[in-house]
Amino acid sequence: MAARFGASPAQVYATKVRYLIGALIAVIAVLLILIVVVANNNSGTQDVLVNDPAAVQAAVPLSQNVDVLVANVRIEQGTQLMPHLFVDQSYSPDRVPAGAILARDKANVMGKFAKNMVNANFPIMLEDVTESAGGSFIDNIPPGYRAVTITVDARSGVEGWARPGTRVDILLTYTDKKSGEKAVVTLVSFTQVLSVAGMTASDQGNKQPVSAQGTTVTLMVTEKDSKRIELARTMGTLSLSLRSSRGGPDDEPSDRPVIIKPGNIISDQEDAPEVEPAEGVLYRMNPKTGRQDKYVLRRGRWSLDTEE
Repeated sequence: MAARFGASPAQVYATKVRYLIGALIAVIAVLLILIVVVANNNSGTQDVLVNDPAAVQAAVPLSQNVDVLVANVRIEQGTQLMPHLFVDQSYSPDRVPAGAILARDKANVMGKFAKNMVNANFPIMLEDVTESAGGSFIDNIPPGYRAVTITVDARSGVEGWARPGTRVDILLTYTDKKSGEKAVVTLVSFTQVLSVAGMTASDQGNKQPVSAQGTTVTLMVTEKDSKRIELARTMGTLSLSLRSSRGGPDDEPSDRPVIIKPGNIISDQEDAPEVEPAEGVLYRMNPKTGRQDKYVLRRGRWSLDTEE
């Protein structure tokens, strides 16, 4: 009966087995194709991360610190950026200032120039870097400032160490009209040297020589200070005091001049007169009796104590 209407049970079973095996082979083929596709996608992603620094940064966990380029000395405007001016400092990602130059990008800024002054221990920003040193220092004088020139010798010019780009104080030594005493006052503080003997920062090396006959120094000061300096030249002698290149809390302009006179060269504490106590006891030898007499201080007067 089965042979009349179709295949035998054995043939039906064999057909089912063939269908099952074919289905398994198809599933395995699909799985192999999926594995190949996923592998290719992963490889492409790795290539992007390797070749794209931004992608690498995005892939870094937020908990990992970032090295930022920080100035280890004060960098004046127009200074050529060199490796010895910087250190790498670690920052947490949420504390990195916007626009800060990362340490890994150091090579991209070396050899360029500082567009603005960068204080020591502060990160250098993209806006602080320029491709060239710019024109003459005249082009870099901010509004409200003036360039003034004074004459110094080897001593008053700090032996030539007050060179272009450094910060100095201008001191005035004069004679006080009331007391007739010599006095020294800081006329202008934290001003920048623009040139020495006509040479700017880009013209000179480490130390600027000072002529024995005197050398001119051009400084950048406010309009008000330029008038003070011009008047001070008629009152006494101007000299320079060199400020630290590293900068610090005291390296800021000050409008409170301190006048030093011979009477306060020594500290006020050492010069202050002794103040007698309100009460006290003093023993003094009596030449007539050869004995010690006791004196008592009461209400500001010493008197012999006759109670003993």
